[in-house]
Amino acid sequence: MKRKTANPEKNLRTEQFRVELCAAMAVAIRSGGIPSAVMFSGGFDSIFLYEQARQVFPGVAAVTVAFDRYNPRTVLEAQRAARLLKARHQVVRVSLKEYILSAIRVEELLKGRGRDYDIPLLHAALLKLPSSFKRFWAGMGSDQWLGEEAMARGPSTARRRSQAREMVRHHGIIAADSGREIVFPFLEKAVLDAAVRIPAPLKKGKRLLRSLSPDLSVLFPCVGKPELQVPASVRALALNCCRKRGG
Repeated sequence: MKRKTANPEKNLRTEQFRVELCAAMAVAIRSGGIPSAVMFSGGFDSIFLYEQARQVFPGVAAVTVAFDRYNPRTVLEAQRAARLLKARHQVVRVSLKEYILSAIRVEELLKGRGRDYDIPLLHAALLKLPSSFKRFWAGMGSDQWLGEEAMARGPSTARRRSQAREMVRHHGIIAADSGREIVFPFLEKAVLDAAVRIPAPLKKGKRLLRSLSPDLSVLFPCVGKPELQVPASVRALALNCCRKRGG
């Protein structure tokens, strides 16, 4: 069997991209303001973001949303990861009724534009958190810019940047409705500028990002399909309620 030999030039290039991404994240983190908490699912993206935040802001908390009976495995994995990281962890519980009420409110706030069924869950969770929690960080954008979604054929980079700005704007409106602020470090300009230069092989399986993150998944591997944060049946119910309200 032919033995693979190390490619020093390739390794050096990978290290250069690692350094560049780390520098971009440092800029994004410092420009994002002091966070009260990081939205924390226990996945490696949120673990990476939490660890980055804690290095700069030691008092930051990790917040996980438990949505009625729909995401028990996500909550369990987040609790396990938080214990291993010795994180200050809080689980906020959102009922189906609270979600539907938030879906109706989000529809009013966004006037039906950019419908995203995860946003009402965020809205409901922010309403229930203590008033001392003012600024949140979340990991939106890592799949689209540092993962395999970035490799798929689709809109131009300029169009994708425009879509990212619109998503950030919508989330900002939702957060402001509860007197909060939400920041997406993966969608900060410095990170996006770095992301477009990263070659496709380092985006496959988020290879480059994973190399920078403490991987706790080996300690509690996910069994079965990932949970949908908002199942199709709940999305249909929310849409129906919004239409009735609007009609």
